[in-house]
Amino acid sequence: MSRLLNNRAVFVPLFCALICTASFSGCVKGGSTSQPEYKPTPSAKEAADIQKMKELTALKAKSPEYVTLPDKVQLTQEPYINKKIALYKTWQGAQGQDQELQNYYGAFIFPGEEVIKELLANSPDEVGTVVLVEDNTKERGCKEVSKGNYKDPETGDVYGGYIEVCELTIIDRQLPAVIFRKKFEGKLDNKEYIRKGSGRVLGRVDYGEVYSFLTGLPRR
Repeated sequence: MSRLLNNRAVFVPLFCALICTASFSGCVKGGSTSQPEYKPTPSAKEAADIQKMKELTALKAKSPEYVTLPDKVQLTQEPYINKKIALYKTWQGAQGQDQELQNYYGAFIFPGEEVIKELLANSPDEVGTVVLVEDNTKERGCKEVSKGNYKDPETGDVYGGYIEVCELTIIDRQLPAVIFRKKFEGKLDNKEYIRKGSGRVLGRVDYGEVYSFLTGLPRR
């Protein structure tokens, strides 16, 4: 009987010690039972995505500086791209020029538009060139120019014919100076980019053409 009691005297404290260790708390009265908050380690891809978003946010924060035209104008007949670009679509708002950074917001979902992605800067350190192009989705973005009457080749109906004219401006940040300007025009013979309504037809600018022009420029 005494041997049984002795064994029990050893077993009970040992059992208590094991339970305390498993629950990460002491056996003392008032010991803490809370556990540290679990914070999963992001995967390599998640960490890269987080870093990229931080850099793009820093790029977006510099927009007021980037879209301000430099005083110097040094136009060249042979435009180029210095490093990578900060690309903005622009229009006239109530308080003057408004813009949207395409590196941050751009979807590039229309045919031919995806080619521009290789030129887009992901951080301020990569920017050597700023490109401003008027936005044809805004009321006061691109201009509209009359092209006389337009006869629908399928129905024979006659409409007032108009085309969009969107201006492109290239700024070399290193100079700094405006180095190139170019106007892109919509076409009335491209069904994919024609919009009809209210007795008129509008030939819209194809931004795939704009972006192909930019990607075809020499790099510095």
